Amino acid sequence: MARTKHSKKKPRTILLKDLGVLKLKQIHASVKEGNGYDYSYFMVEGHDGDGARIRRKFKDEEEARSFATANVERVANKKELKKAISTDLEPEQIAQAENAFRRLRGRYSLDEVVEYFLRHFKAPETEITLTEARKKFLDGKEREGLRERSIYQLERTLSQFAAFIAARLKESEEAERECMVHEISTGDVEAFLSGLKSKDGAHRAKFSTWNGYRADLSSFFAWCSDKKRRWCSENPVTNTTRYAHKLVHQQRPEPDVLTPEQAEALMAHVVEFKGGAYARFYALLLFAGLRPAEAHKLARHEKRHECVDLDCGEIELPADITKTGRKRTITMQPNLKKWLAAFPGEILPEKNTDRDLKDIRRKLALTHDVCRHSWFTYFVASFDSFAKAAKEGGNSEQIVKEHYESPAKKRGEQAKRFWSILPPAAEPAKIIPFRKETAA
Repeated sequence: MARTKHSKKKPRTILLKDLGVLKLKQIHASVKEGNGYDYSYFMVEGHDGDGARIRRKFKDEEEARSFATANVERVANKKELKKAISTDLEPEQIAQAENAFRRLRGRYSLDEVVEYFLRHFKAPETEITLTEARKKFLDGKEREGLRERSIYQLERTLSQFAAFIAARLKESEEAERECMVHEISTGDVEAFLSGLKSKDGAHRAKFSTWNGYRADLSSFFAWCSDKKRRWCSENPVTNTTRYAHKLVHQQRPEPDVLTPEQAEALMAHVVEFKGGAYARFYALLLFAGLRPAEAHKLARHEKRHECVDLDCGEIELPADITKTGRKRTITMQPNLKKWLAAFPGEILPEKNTDRDLKDIRRKLALTHDVCRHSWFTYFVASFDSFAKAAKEGGNSEQIVKEHYESPAKKRGEQAKRFWSILPPAAEPAKIIPFRKETAA
């Protein structure tokens, strides 16, 4: 036989007695269908003097009344005892202290909080919200001429940090107000950095990610605390953890490098794509080691045609193009000269470049700096000079050695083929050997 499921009616409640902090109720309930039945019980519920909830059921009314009366007396006695304590504090100060204890929720003592506050806090000359300060900071960096990619990274970091601080305010029941810059502590920054995750969302972020976010926040708070603004008394990032370069390097994977076959396929694709409009751009990335941002700036520079000199076989990058802010000269390999001669037009078309470049990257699954990583790897493999690679690539010799020594050793045999990749119908080129400079 199928089991009958009982349905329960909504209980009917009668308030028997209101004892202020506690209420005594009689509750009638019934279950119908099948062998239906009615029942009732007595409920005592409310809160004691410390805000703790009281809720208990009884079958007998007398027992319920006795329990309620005893608890009301206990709460009343506790209140009287509190009132009887001698203090020099005003009622408003007592109320503030009680509220402080409620917000601390036992995590810290009031002495600890006061000590920390007096040690770290200094009233700012101007109070400003984190949202407003963030906007002013990014606008200021844009006026200073900081590159677009760096501004995007700063904006991303600060947005994540602002969301973290907003969540903290919500936890402390202050979600309705905005956080002021001067209220942010070293503990807030450290907690934010500790919560960073890797791309899979399951593991802790790498040390390089931690250091990168820390540097972005430090830049922001240093700007907020400088002499021009004084929106906070000190930079709260200064005393946070910064991981040593050795630890960062141990976690760093080898850079993505294109095989000669993949590089060949890339150049073959850009030759056919939109009539070769992007062949010159990718030749500069792959065979001259330009950063994508540098190639973009060069493409729009007023002296771009003078910078790429096929006659002397050099590319002169002015200081306002390079990431380092210093002029850089790159020697053209023969295959690069042939690519630039075969596609003599502009480095980039005037319109739709972002969309077209995304299409190329997606089609060939290119990571952001894979062309530059490939150039460094095959340059070191061919010429065995970290110093020359660093000078022409616009990086430090130490970084070049750390990043590209191992990949270069693995790809020594492929380097010759890489430098032999030519445009259609071009004759094979010879690699220019690197001659060490001798002292005069």
